[in-house]
Amino acid sequence: MKNNYLDSDAFRELLHNYEEAMQSGSPLYLEPEDYVDIADYYMLHDQVDATLDCVEYALERYPDEEDLLAIKSSAYIFFHRLDEAEDILNVLPSDELGHTYFQRAQLIYAKYGDVERAEEMFQEWIDYDIQNGQFADDRERAEAERENYIHVISSLVELAPERLYDPEVVKRWIEEYYVKFQPLGDFDSDLILCDIVREEGMTDMVEKIYSAVLETNPYINMGWTVLAGAQNANGHMDQAIESCEFALAINPDDYDAMLSKAYSYYYTNRRVEALPWVERFIEGTGDISQFLPLGMCLMAAERLPEAIAAFDKALDYYTSISSTQPDIYLQALCELSEAYYGCEANQQALECIDKALAIEPNDPSSLLMRGSILMSLDNMGDCSDCFYKCIANADDKIWFTLAVAARYTLGAQYDTALELLDTCTSYPDQFGTLRHLSAYRAFAYFKKEDALNYLTQLKLACEQCPDSLEMLMYDYFPPTVQPKDYFDYTITNIRGNQK
Repeated sequence: MKNNYLDSDAFRELLHNYEEAMQSGSPLYLEPEDYVDIADYYMLHDQVDATLDCVEYALERYPDEEDLLAIKSSAYIFFHRLDEAEDILNVLPSDELGHTYFQRAQLIYAKYGDVERAEEMFQEWIDYDIQNGQFADDRERAEAERENYIHVISSLVELAPERLYDPEVVKRWIEEYYVKFQPLGDFDSDLILCDIVREEGMTDMVEKIYSAVLETNPYINMGWTVLAGAQNANGHMDQAIESCEFALAINPDDYDAMLSKAYSYYYTNRRVEALPWVERFIEGTGDISQFLPLGMCLMAAERLPEAIAAFDKALDYYTSISSTQPDIYLQALCELSEAYYGCEANQQALECIDKALAIEPNDPSSLLMRGSILMSLDNMGDCSDCFYKCIANADDKIWFTLAVAARYTLGAQYDTALELLDTCTSYPDQFGTLRHLSAYRAFAYFKKEDALNYLTQLKLACEQCPDSLEMLMYDYFPPTVQPKDYFDYTITNIRGNQK
């Protein structure tokens, strides 16, 4: 309710008269509550000096005015000058469970770290304020209670020493707000809560609060885009795509929504679907930092010459920041090498990957890429050395053993691939990647034309790792057949051919 007044024409005129008088040195006669409102306004806009100057000016005229002393102590708390706030509160009379009681709770939390007692006092203050307040109607009462919760939540976040608050405590209050004040979206406090969870990076709460608010108020500025970002962060990619579609329906030029939609597709291995959104984002913003994902999407679309051009632009960008983001620069070199490799430009691919290995000689992904290129050049001795070094330097030795075995399979080195796959069980499965083994065995036996072992491993893979099976064998099955059904489809075809 106070915020509504601070946005009004009447307050703007009051503020203008005050600031004009301060600049000219003209005398000004205002009521104490007017100075309190002006100080509140400055506090909300983080104007420390202006807040305290206003309070000091007012106290020269009303030296014993308790409301002015209370706003001064509130300002000191707000600006983390806790000792000075406590000095003022010590001389102010107790107002039972009123505003200075709330300030004392803030001090107990911020200065003395007694979170449990502070929470008790916050709740007592909320209950007292609502039970004893005078409200014009139920809506005004509901708005006041929401505002009080926002005051508490903001205090828990902003007043924690070095802002190192307990997220579980804050989330408990947010959850209580969420449950207590359904439906959300019709009050300013609901939107302030949106800002708090977004600014604090609470992606779980961003998704929960924004989803509720947008049901009631679907047109809040950037609401669907913020929700999509949180959904992506929480792994809810399909919901994020839907949110981006709402955002783009409201504003077709919402480039943040375009990029968020692209990443939703990108991180669910739907890079061809991501491609037009990355292209539109770059075209609209000129943001060269996105040429790396653009190149990877172009590779997925088998537009390799364009991918090479995109990776070249990415390298131009990442070269300038390689000292601060070496991992991304290394990734750009590896992706460019793979694009050249896909175009059968093996010498250019080798040059790129050697640049990457000059930066990080033991990078497993770069060693895997170099081994693959050398295999294409029929340099099997150096190829084997690279593959061995790749596995030896990998944290997830199982995953890179699978990857190397797949390269041997593609190079028609089936027995070598199968022998290598047998070593997977000798490594600790600390990353949970051993479940993919049957898919890689099925692939090797399929290419080797060993039907019995192929069917045995295919059945296992359909049960254990259909995702890997799809990646390895999608070219060999109709797109309408789900990977989990590859075995059944194969058996049905065999029986059909026997009739």
